[in-house]
Amino acid sequence: MELTPKQKTFCEQFVMLGNATQAYQIAYNNQNTGTCKVNGSKFLKTPHIINEITRIRGVANKLFEKKLDKKVESEVELQTLPLAQRIDILSKIAKGDMPLLKPMVVDKVVEYIQVVPDWTDRRNAIAELNKMDGTYPANPQELIINTQQNIIVNVNYTEE
Repeated sequence: MELTPKQKTFCEQFVMLGNATQAYQIAYNNQNTGTCKVNGSKFLKTPHIINEITRIRGVANKLFEKKLDKKVESEVELQTLPLAQRIDILSKIAKGDMPLLKPMVVDKVVEYIQVVPDWTDRRNAIAELNKMDGTYPANPQELIINTQQNIIVNVNYTEE
């Protein structure tokens, strides 16, 4: 069954607002809340109205997902440094050659002060470099697990 333009408007408004009474008020330009409530409720029980609402929701979800995917991609591109640049920055921090901005509280105000990397900053930079290289595990627990797996692999290995 073909929907009337007002029924299509009702479906679109219902998807946007999530309220049958308000959608009916807009679609039919009717301000009588009681009438809109009853007729909006009846519409939600009509199969062809339900099918149209489902179709519109599907289209809206696809559009939303596409926009969300594009937004996430653009944010990731903005926040991701090229690998060579990350390695260069981390190497400078690990050597203590690159000053860092650290938050400090001065007179109850947070200010960022330029400081020379301390041993914790340098150790963290080396850990990040090692994770990127794949040579060393990210944390000591991984080292224990990897060592145990290597021992198990080496114990079970037999030449034929």
